[in-house]
Amino acid sequence: MKINTVMVIGAGQMGGGIAQVFAQTGAKVYLNDIKQEYIDKRMAFIEKLLTKDVAKGKKTEEEKAAVLAIMEVLYEGYSDSKYRPCPLLRQYVKAGWLGKKTGRGFYKYE
Repeated sequence: MKINTVMVIGAGQMGGGIAQVFAQTGAKVYLNDIKQEYIDKRMAFIEKLLTKDVAKGKKTEEEKAAVLAIMEVLYEGYSDSKYRPCPLLRQYVKAGWLGKKTGRGFYKYE
């Protein structure tokens, strides 16, 4: 199964890396975060990495341009309700029943 479109929520180190890898496979990538500055910072970093790859001969300028063009950066992505967390999950986190600080959730936090 080929993945054609991906939305990555969180433009941090992990999210930015995931977005870059998907973009390099040719998938259409939507990168989203709570602040535009986080997205801008990650996109600048990805462009820097791609420039280094071009300098090392790992990629051509055309491949670099294609990866950057594929990564559509959306700041308004949360306006679509299908990307919002469900209300029950929000209530659990707000009540302190789930999350890293509580040590409970989908993963065991240590």
